[in-house]
Amino acid sequence: MYFDAAYQVEAKPPYPATDPCPGVGVLDTLYVVLVNANAFVACVEFSISYPPSLTWIADLDLPPIIIPPGSGTPTGIGFCWDPPRNGFTPIQILRVVVAWNCDTCEPVFLDGPIVVLPNPLTGGAYPHYTTWPDWIERDAIGMTALTCATVSTEETTWGKVKVLYVE
Repeated sequence: MYFDAAYQVEAKPPYPATDPCPGVGVLDTLYVVLVNANAFVACVEFSISYPPSLTWIADLDLPPIIIPPGSGTPTGIGFCWDPPRNGFTPIQILRVVVAWNCDTCEPVFLDGPIVVLPNPLTGGAYPHYTTWPDWIERDAIGMTALTCATVSTEETTWGKVKVLYVE
């Protein structure tokens, strides 16, 4: 899940923080992307859990072949492409329109996870995609993006950092 079309921003606000919560009711677009599939991809199936700082409005760019059950990313969704997509490069699965529910990053909104999960209506432990032409279902690890992201830091020395990488 990314906050930008270039698939670079995985948390909002990006560092340095400029506008952590744009305002109640402000619309934004999220990008669901499959990376490192390393195969041609015919179908995907997943759901998305949204934090309290966001309200799901709609899924955009859905292909015509929808796999029931499921009607949207919050409840579960699956679909196929014809022709299959090239998974040797990142595949934009769809765009999601959301509305922000916050003006500031109050404690209730801090580190709000947006999590890609399996489709609860069809089971499975992970989101998955189907490769083509072999029609093998493969599990995908659902990445977590964050709203009102905080970055933990601590003061240290270069010597202590180097020790972390000693074999």
